[in-house]
Amino acid sequence: MKRVFITGASSGIGKALAHAYAKRKCILGLSARRE
Repeated sequence: MKRVFITGASSGIGKALAHAYAKRKCILGLSARRE
């Protein structure tokens, strides 16, 4: 199982990547300035 850390995960490309990796059952670490 892969581990992925994404910065800027509240919108745009970061949000899309977070959703894509979640669908692939990866372990996610997310960081964002907004909620």
